[in-house]
Amino acid sequence: MDQFTTKVATRDDILQYLKNCAQNRKSRVVAMYNSDLDMLIEGNNQDLMVFPIDDRLANRAHGAMETGNVKNYRISSLDFHMNRLFRSAEIIGLKINLTKEQIKDKIHEMSFLAYKVLERENHPNLQDQILVLKIWVSTGIGDFDIYGCNKKSIVYAALYINGNVGDDSDKGVKEYIHLDMWTQPNYFSNAKTVNYLELATMADYSKVRGGYFGIKVDPQGNLLEGAISNVAFITKDNTFGYPPLSKTIRGNTLNKALKIVDSDLLTKNSIKEVKEIELNIKDIDQIVELFHLSNDHIIPILSVNDQIIGNGEIGPITKYLQEKLEIARSSVKLDTSGDIIKGFESLQ
Repeated sequence: MDQFTTKVATRDDILQYLKNCAQNRKSRVVAMYNSDLDMLIEGNNQDLMVFPIDDRLANRAHGAMETGNVKNYRISSLDFHMNRLFRSAEIIGLKINLTKEQIKDKIHEMSFLAYKVLERENHPNLQDQILVLKIWVSTGIGDFDIYGCNKKSIVYAALYINGNVGDDSDKGVKEYIHLDMWTQPNYFSNAKTVNYLELATMADYSKVRGGYFGIKVDPQGNLLEGAISNVAFITKDNTFGYPPLSKTIRGNTLNKALKIVDSDLLTKNSIKEVKEIELNIKDIDQIVELFHLSNDHIIPILSVNDQIIGNGEIGPITKYLQEKLEIARSSVKLDTSGDIIKGFESLQ
């Protein structure tokens, strides 16, 4: 072939492409850490916040991840996220080369840098600004092989300002369940997939029909979880139920909701009991409230596959949990559970 129809990129072309990607990104990445580089990258270098093409996060979906929040100079539930990250890594056979304390120190430094970047830019209402924390651990780089056991793991972390805000999900949403996908055990047997394919497919299936996250069910049709959420429900006899944790990932928002139920609602007899329940979609008429629990938010589910939940309105328990978590998110005095970022102790 004497001539390409597609241009061969120059170094300048690639750098300009990365710069354009960063400028067009809805969410602003303020700081990043890469353990392979063992350096921090600050916000004015967003175009350099990238993963190598041979990273196994992309090629084999072989890694673990966590998502948290930083607000008011505090890192929320950092120990919880570290424990779950290392537990996830153990399950998939991933040896993390840094200790929990070392990763926590890097996140503190990255968070300190993020605030300094925003202070330098005179960012408004900095104390109230929520920074989303992402942590990924990859099984490494070096080739495109199937094996990760002979590679050095890499920890990536980033803090960003979410640009996708302002939806009306707190007013209640509809959901749709992709029954064929969840009730046929071999639905994806002929698909060469990455790990999140089934959850992304589930969420897309619900979204294009006017839903939100979608809800995963087991082959028997029992509710499990949303694409990026736990689900819970209130039965007709005022039991607070949630799918068995042996079949789902226990989220931090579920933990917080269970504490509120235990301290407030059980003592007031608003809730009779709390327990794991296998709820089949055929028995969905036996519940009066259903909701997602995700990222410190309670999202009411008003219908499933066009079947109305309860009376089709946000129930009293759902409202109560929404209000309590909103207070915890918005109140500086109440929200003191997170780790204060090292270097900002004097601000508290």
